[in-house]
Amino acid sequence: MPTFCAITFNENPSGVYCGGQVLSGKVSLTTNRIKAIRGIYITVRGYGDVRWTEHRTRNGANRRRVTDTVWYRAHDDYFNSRVDVLRSPDGNRFDLVPGKYEYNYQILLPSELPSSFNGQYGTVRYEVICTIDRPWKFDNVFKHPFTIIRPLDFNQATIYMQPVERQETKQFSRIFCCGHGGEIYIKGSIPVGGFVPGQTIPVSAFVKNLARVSCYETNACLVQTVEYRSYTPHRKSRFEVTPVTLNLFGPLEKYEEKELSCNLCIPAIAPTSLNSCNIIEVSYYVEIQLKTRGLHSNMTVKLPVTIGTIPYFYNYNAMDTSVPTTSRGAVTPDAPPAYEEAIKLGPVYSTNDEQDQYMQNVDFLPRYPVYNFANGTGIQPDNTAPAITTQPTETKEKY
Repeated sequence: MPTFCAITFNENPSGVYCGGQVLSGKVSLTTNRIKAIRGIYITVRGYGDVRWTEHRTRNGANRRRVTDTVWYRAHDDYFNSRVDVLRSPDGNRFDLVPGKYEYNYQILLPSELPSSFNGQYGTVRYEVICTIDRPWKFDNVFKHPFTIIRPLDFNQATIYMQPVERQETKQFSRIFCCGHGGEIYIKGSIPVGGFVPGQTIPVSAFVKNLARVSCYETNACLVQTVEYRSYTPHRKSRFEVTPVTLNLFGPLEKYEEKELSCNLCIPAIAPTSLNSCNIIEVSYYVEIQLKTRGLHSNMTVKLPVTIGTIPYFYNYNAMDTSVPTTSRGAVTPDAPPAYEEAIKLGPVYSTNDEQDQYMQNVDFLPRYPVYNFANGTGIQPDNTAPAITTQPTETKEKY
């Protein structure tokens, strides 16, 4: 290759930063032939991008059905900082002789930035770009992405450390007959509402089947929901629902009651957005599902879960009376978090940018903090905290 570019970060090989930190590093350029250029500049930028298509059918000429493709898009720029590292005084072209060139860069990142994310229909991306400005030719553009983590500290938001409970009752009708077919009652709970990657979510459920219907499968699943929002041609949302971790309990027979429990592991996944991004919203819940056959619909209970970046430490900041030290909390992790690549939950977004051919780490995935707890769950039991509950709901099948 005539020109090679390596972009590195100072004292941060993983390339993970938070808003408000100083991002600095080095760009190393190596060229083996003379290049006519106007200059070299380094850009550090962050942006969010959303794009998807939908198809609409309408009546066309001669009463023929015509299918149109509608593009939904949105774009937000978070920051864009550029510095010229090599430029002639008069702005004219000059020759870059073969050799190795090194340039340093440094930028203070804005304080309020959404976390990096890469989904099927959108991305929140941050990158360092080195551009060789070439007259009358395509520029040489080299990109190196990095990760931004927006902190979600459970020590400052202890509301997420309360237990969560939900309960549902569903009545079944006799198919093709009048009368009552019985009901199924389910109550699900988790000890707290906030977790970090590396923890496991202890899920408990009590199921009482008083119906003539058996369930061929019961399961608990951690689910990620991503809402993508468009600006053009008008405001619209598209949702992507993806299972993260699944646990199977087995069948539930007629007139049977069971107590179910499992631990759902949390891998390296994006933290909950909490409205930090205007065009992409990431949220999670634990779903307990009972699957039935025939004309009966499945029964589910959803427990909202918040994925954070800093776990709740038991007896954290005891001098601050605003932080309760006796609430249910997490046992101190064994070590600082490791920043691991996000797991692939499905297809990832592509910008279709021709300049991406010069990107280092083309298959880049954001890195998220993953903690290691000695007891796995990282939860310290405590029955004194009140549970977050909702009134039981009742559904009835109609035929």
